Amino acid sequence: MASKKATPAKIESWTPPLYLGQTSSSSEDDARTPETCMIAQECEQIAKGSSLPSLEIMLEPSQTGPDLVQYHSEMHYMTIISELVDAKKSSRVTRIVVEDRKPMATRHTQMKTTQVRVVIQGLDPLDEEYLNNKSAFSLPSKHSCEAMLQAYFSLGHPHVPILDPVEFVKSYLSGSFSLFLMQAILANAALYAPMPLLEACGFSERCEAIETYFSRASLLYQFGCERNQLRSLQGSIVLGMTAVTGSFDRDFRYWIHNAVRLAVKMGLHKRLTKGVLPSVISFAHKESESPTCKLYQRIWWALYIRDITLLLGGAQNMRMIHAEDNEVLTIPTPESLGDDVPACYAHLIPPLTQQQREYFIEYCRLARIATKCLSILKSHPRETLDLIQSELHLWRSSLPESLQPVHRPSHVRSDSIWHMVLMTSSYRYESMLCRILRKESEGRDLELQKKSAQAVRAAIYELDAIIGRAMAYDMLSMLPMSCISIGPTVLALHLEIVLSPSESETVKSRSRIYIHQAIVFLQQCRDLPFMKIALDLVDWALTKQNLLSIDKLNAPPPPIASHLHQQEPFVDLDKEGSGAGGENQAMANVSVFDVIERLDEFLELGAMDDTMISDLWQNIS
Repeated sequence: MASKKATPAKIESWTPPLYLGQTSSSSEDDARTPETCMIAQECEQIAKGSSLPSLEIMLEPSQTGPDLVQYHSEMHYMTIISELVDAKKSSRVTRIVVEDRKPMATRHTQMKTTQVRVVIQGLDPLDEEYLNNKSAFSLPSKHSCEAMLQAYFSLGHPHVPILDPVEFVKSYLSGSFSLFLMQAILANAALYAPMPLLEACGFSERCEAIETYFSRASLLYQFGCERNQLRSLQGSIVLGMTAVTGSFDRDFRYWIHNAVRLAVKMGLHKRLTKGVLPSVISFAHKESESPTCKLYQRIWWALYIRDITLLLGGAQNMRMIHAEDNEVLTIPTPESLGDDVPACYAHLIPPLTQQQREYFIEYCRLARIATKCLSILKSHPRETLDLIQSELHLWRSSLPESLQPVHRPSHVRSDSIWHMVLMTSSYRYESMLCRILRKESEGRDLELQKKSAQAVRAAIYELDAIIGRAMAYDMLSMLPMSCISIGPTVLALHLEIVLSPSESETVKSRSRIYIHQAIVFLQQCRDLPFMKIALDLVDWALTKQNLLSIDKLNAPPPPIASHLHQQEPFVDLDKEGSGAGGENQAMANVSVFDVIERLDEFLELGAMDDTMISDLWQNIS
């Protein structure tokens, strides 16, 4: 019994500042949403190592909703956190029944939307009536719609330049635009739009806006309202870049797979020779490329980047685009990212800066490096660690001047965003690649295991610094989702370090400090999809590991923790083993507000001193 308590006993005096300063607006109904129940059940099944049900149960129709059988990648933060409960028993395959979603309320949007008059050839009148009732043809008012387009072209488009912005705005102003693509853009823009704008569109919460536009776009596609294949491809990519909660069957993974399917069908992955057929697009020429060819090239590279990012982020289980099948080897040039924006459209389309053009090109290079490292990781593990570190170091040191870090506070918000996104992606790739190496070498090559673990920590600390800088300079609302989504992964990796029996107490102390920062980061982003669920998931894992104070244990549990504890009541091991006079009892009156206040001071200075903050924590605990 003593051996089981040995590991958590070292850190039981640590009280994470969960939900610091937070006032919950969730109602009792919110706690029972399909998303909450789904994540709760999946985490419990992963942690328990639950086996799949019998074939009879697997084939039995569900009365309450569709079933969802899912394999969870070892690189996803949910799997990492769930396996911390019991890595020996854990199972990666889960099966749950997702409750049918309640009809989405439309009372907020009816008063502040514009019904678009559309003529869709071949659409059955009954289908049209159904789509009308679902508000699939509804858009925000003209003023709000144009503000949403500004948000998308300012932050979404530079990250994924798969549109011809001038052509799209022309079609919007003329009324000939694709309604499917427009609803997809509105869903993505809702990730970045300020809340007053979303409220003007009729929404009280960001997630509500994202899911509403996402559902409308999905309905339009499902009913065949988009008859142009290129528009279908572009809209699918935009939806594939828009994270919604997992109870959607057609979630962002569905759409990115659909986009790859359409792109391959259209031959975007092929390097064709000009002149083979009159209508063939050539990727072999540069200066003489047509605008269509340039657009195709950008689309394919956007899919290539998304593919490796989802894989190393654990959001998908295998590559969609394989190196041997990809003949589009030429990386775009700054000139291929589109022409200058005419002045008459500048109010809707912020022109791409040279920095933004070079950003996308460098992202392409980075994705190719990550793909190369991953392809040889398992075949030559000992050589891969040096390859990962040397290739990424060379890439970082060779960035163009416009993407080098700028330390002047007056320029940090405008000049450092795209550098910050690139650095976040590079260290995300590095941490996950090295983590794969560490797990592959466990029990086989102790030296490689140790070096890989050190490389993982080094990459995580770089991500910690980026997160701290983003919060210090109030940049979170300006960063694309691919950058924001690193928060749960960093938190999961630090929890993995804290609960690892092989890590030193010094290393664990440093991770505890950064866990505080990561939780504050998630709190500030909690109106985005997955962030609230990530917070509840962390709370559940900490509670299961008995790392919370008595005060926290007595507090009302958050939705996911509550749902899980109904399934398996929590046992207070401290009370069972050490009585009321244990160490946790002494912690009942400890506050972490001083630590967070000091942490904020360090963040405002743009730097963190781990030793000083650790000392502060030890002093007050």
